[in-house]
Amino acid sequence: MDRRVALLSILLVSLVAVPAATPAAQPADASAVRASGSATDPVTTTGPTAAAAQANPTITRTLTLHLTPGQPGEVRAVVDVDVPDEVTEFTLQLQSNADVQSTEHFERDSDREYAWTGDGSGGSVTFTYDANETSDTGGRAALAERLGATSTDTQAAEYAFADTGDWAITRVPGLGSSWRWRDADDVDLEKTVTVAGEGTTGGYMAYLGPMTTYSETVQDQEITLAVPDAAEMRESPEAVLASLANASERLRVGQRDETALVIAAPRAVDWSSAGLQYGDTDAWVVADARLDRANNVWLHEYVHTRQEFRTNRSGRWLTEATADYYAALLAYEQGHVGFDAFRDKLQRGTEDPQSTAVLAEPATWSNSANYLKGSLVTGAIDRRLRGTTDGGATFQRVFRRLNGQEDTVDNADILDAVEAAAGSDTRSYADRYTTGSGAPGTWSRETHSELFGPVPASFAYMLADGSPAVAGPYRNTTVSMSPTLAVGETLAIEATVENVGGGVGSYEAALVVDGTVEATESGELDPGETETLAFERTFDEAGTYDVRVANRELTVTVREPATPRVTSIEAPDTVTVGEAFTVRATVDNEAAWPAAGAVSLSLDGEESRTDTVRLPPASRLTYTGTVTVSEAGEHVVAVGGEQVTVTAVEPETTADARDGSGDTSGGDGDGGPGGSLPMPGFGVAGTVAALVGLLAGLGLQRRQ
Repeated sequence: MDRRVALLSILLVSLVAVPAATPAAQPADASAVRASGSATDPVTTTGPTAAAAQANPTITRTLTLHLTPGQPGEVRAVVDVDVPDEVTEFTLQLQSNADVQSTEHFERDSDREYAWTGDGSGGSVTFTYDANETSDTGGRAALAERLGATSTDTQAAEYAFADTGDWAITRVPGLGSSWRWRDADDVDLEKTVTVAGEGTTGGYMAYLGPMTTYSETVQDQEITLAVPDAAEMRESPEAVLASLANASERLRVGQRDETALVIAAPRAVDWSSAGLQYGDTDAWVVADARLDRANNVWLHEYVHTRQEFRTNRSGRWLTEATADYYAALLAYEQGHVGFDAFRDKLQRGTEDPQSTAVLAEPATWSNSANYLKGSLVTGAIDRRLRGTTDGGATFQRVFRRLNGQEDTVDNADILDAVEAAAGSDTRSYADRYTTGSGAPGTWSRETHSELFGPVPASFAYMLADGSPAVAGPYRNTTVSMSPTLAVGETLAIEATVENVGGGVGSYEAALVVDGTVEATESGELDPGETETLAFERTFDEAGTYDVRVANRELTVTVREPATPRVTSIEAPDTVTVGEAFTVRATVDNEAAWPAAGAVSLSLDGEESRTDTVRLPPASRLTYTGTVTVSEAGEHVVAVGGEQVTVTAVEPETTADARDGSGDTSGGDGDGGPGGSLPMPGFGVAGTVAALVGLLAGLGLQRRQ
């Protein structure tokens, strides 16, 4: 959620480029070399440095980034330079952690500088750099505090940029250039960043690896969402892109770059925060970030890309405060959250310890006061501006003025912009809460509607607790958003719909499977009213299905049931002829989806009974049966593919037994007709039900 790595206090190699080289002293032959120039870019950008006059010769400098799967953590960079005839000298300055591997028509001039030899029409420098950058401060720990986590919930922050070998999210290395020329009024430098193979870059960050991009142009700004193959998004890419495009349209704050790049960061890495914006146009956001949150990371990082202003110490609070405030406000206005969620987000700024922090004095901040109290104060000033000017001015006017300021912004500049928009009384109001330890209050839905304008009926959908779930002959449990089911199971999805807008409206939600609408629910809701929706779908054929309910998408994999396997069998070593004994077998399902199959009990190769057993994923049951043998000797009892040998002995007999009439009689001790094999008493269904209950109690039923 942070604006720049510097704001995270990441203790790393500096992301800015090395300082520009001092122009070389004028040579004795002044007529031969008429001028010199230099260019240093904190982050290499795409496109020309400036609008080039058509008549000016142009140096082209192309930086190409290569993924190195065999060396995780390391990215290879190749700088190709093409110089026009007018250029007599050209020098590259590399960042401090660059490890030069080879050069062509360049030679080392100093520690980090490489000079063109003058041969050919240019040359190249190839170097590697460590792409992994970590932080143990700020980031996730700060995010957890903002979300109300306790100290035991936080974990040390990890990667701000990372290279796994299979993919990388990396900072574009900084480069500096200096040159001299003759026979021309000026020489321009055109800088370009590209990715070798699959990947993309906005000039400040780069993603290297397989991916899919989604783009939309709004107000002459092309917004690109890059979704790596390794990322599993909770929201649909189309929904995220639509939200960013709407934000581009709604934020009329002046600065709007031609492009903006947002990368969905795979969860395979422990990231230092929920999102990170760097440079003017680029950001990454963890792929499973949600839209239906007032702490909306997608919108937060996009707002950062619209901040042209740079702040000093007393104005520093504004950077995160405006990003947090507008992320919550836009999430409400777009219908992702209700007014209560928006207000609760701002309400966090009134709580200790952040409420007593002085925004203009960073040393007083605690518990992310610049985010929490900062967003509350920004919203309160916005409300005051609207009320004082009858809607003629909003905080966007302040934002726009500060974006146009060339000097760094301090708190006095913020107050000046507020006064210019709405007068001295509103300035005093803003001064009270930016330089004092008090905190303003929040406002009601009615006040918001009056000052901000009514939000039309808009509907937000959220999956209910315990949804999605699966039911059927194998299990009844919750599953993940990408479950694996067995043929015959039923997927149940329960969701809530809330009218988060300001007027009465009608909703319609559909269950869509592979593009076909299979069921719909509709109704009318007042503002703030909610309704519960329930959908079910039984899958009778194996395959992969795209399932959507409202704005929630699932990928459902359906497979034929796995085959259960008998892994062990137990029976007494010695049994008595004619007396039943118990046989127990362990049946396992080692698959990640349910299993079903026949299990047979046999004596001496003669099958007595076959039953179908069903098991949940990764589970085990005990299969029990009774057997009676009719002849002494060794006998083989088998269940499934496992068997055991038992020894049967004749029962002990009483030689002098008498009947009730007083006559003696003999007996064979069979206890019944010889050669019979009673049917086993399995109770399999009961066993499975008990097993599922036990697994649920132990927390062992696996989510799919």
